[in-house]
Amino acid sequence: MFIIRLRCLLAFAILIVAALSSVRGQEKLEMDAISKAKWDALAKNAEKEYLLFLRPWETSNKTFSYWAAINFEMDLGKFGFAALHLKRMLGKDPNPPNGFKEDPAEEVDKELVKLAEVKGLSAFLRLRQVKQWHDHKPLQKDAEKDVEELIERVTKAVEKHLSAPDRIRKFMKQLNAETEEERAFAFVQLALSKQRAVPYLVEGLRVEFGKPLAGRYREMLLRMDPETVPVYLEIFKPANDKDARDLDLRLTLLDIVERRDDKRVIPYLWHLSSAKQFPDAIRKRSKEVLARLLKVNENDLPPAKQELTRMAELYYQHKVRLMEGKSIQLWPWDGEAVSLRPVELTPSQA
Repeated sequence: MFIIRLRCLLAFAILIVAALSSVRGQEKLEMDAISKAKWDALAKNAEKEYLLFLRPWETSNKTFSYWAAINFEMDLGKFGFAALHLKRMLGKDPNPPNGFKEDPAEEVDKELVKLAEVKGLSAFLRLRQVKQWHDHKPLQKDAEKDVEELIERVTKAVEKHLSAPDRIRKFMKQLNAETEEERAFAFVQLALSKQRAVPYLVEGLRVEFGKPLAGRYREMLLRMDPETVPVYLEIFKPANDKDARDLDLRLTLLDIVERRDDKRVIPYLWHLSSAKQFPDAIRKRSKEVLARLLKVNENDLPPAKQELTRMAELYYQHKVRLMEGKSIQLWPWDGEAVSLRPVELTPSQA
């Protein structure tokens, strides 16, 4: 009798779980249907309120038109419409309007890069500041997800564009163009690539040494943002004995860091100014730059071994401050080329 009752209870429990699952499944279907209906309503209302010439999906440049529509609606406080255009911009509209034809992903990415160049990434990040896109929670979550997807897509597209070797080399050659306008444009484009362009410029310095282009590359490195300097610091630490005897590239870079008054090179200069593996010209110039950066007389510089030991002791005792939560980047040098990608170190590893 007990076993029969137990079986009845188990069967009853299974029926309850099945019923609850069915209810939850039905609730999800109903919620999806409500969301779809709300998107439909937004689309119909948007089409009613827009004038004929405000139909982004009918323009030849949909990405720019959708961006204009998004900002237009946000300025009016109609964030639901803005979210709808954002979804269409990403090619995710559940109910596309008549005449809608999605552009190829590559074309959209190219247009997003152009938008980022004109407006800056901050214009896209601004979308995160919107607290409420819609009062319907699923649509609100959907819009927030779309915002993150757009920002990630723009970031990746810009990174790919600015890192493209063909683009960087094209503008490097253009630094020696006939007109000032062409040269200025090339400078701006390379400056936008920042650290990504530095390995190619270093390669150009080495290969084109003594030619007009080498002078252009040197001037480019001299004028670029300070964040580009760490990319070539490892060159001051030779990869091998053959590399240690290379005069031209290292002397050029010594001149650049001196003129930039960039003290981040100082730890490298102690060894470079004293080790006998380097030619006299390198040691002499390194000592001059070291004294200039430290603002002391060359004769007052302490012995390199003493200073390197003192610096090592500071690291050993963890007295060197490194920003927690932020990686330390090093661009390895193999004697001929700087790595295109940095090695990421944690503060502990550094």
